[in-house]
Amino acid sequence: MQFWLSIIFIAVTPFLGLWAFSDLLPFTTEATVHEAFCSEKRANAVCNGKETVFGKTTYKVFPDQQIVIAWDDITSLRRLENCAVRDSHNWRCRQESGSHLTLREGEFEDSLVPTTPTSQFYQVPKWYWWWLKLNANTAPNPKQK
Repeated sequence: MQFWLSIIFIAVTPFLGLWAFSDLLPFTTEATVHEAFCSEKRANAVCNGKETVFGKTTYKVFPDQQIVIAWDDITSLRRLENCAVRDSHNWRCRQESGSHLTLREGEFEDSLVPTTPTSQFYQVPKWYWWWLKLNANTAPNPKQK
């Protein structure tokens, strides 16, 4: 029995690793931003309150055409305007309001809602977002030491 569990573990581990970090692969044309919510203000990027899943937004990028398309679970497809695109993890779009949406090395920024170490809404890794979604009461905080 232990032999078969070892074989299953060895077979499944690479696929889980690939899935967990698939957003970081250089040849993908999509990037997904996973966000969490902390019930209290964070201190030094650590949530001391109840942490829950907020949402995720996927961005499909067309670098040759300088186009970014976004969607999430709530809104329909929308094209971001006035984009400068290097690749799926590095782009900037200016909105009609004058604000900028930016993805720099996979980290999302909205010029109207800056993320700080005390922000209640913040980006988290995909694996942690799913951990929160599946089991919010026992989720380990990747920022805590």
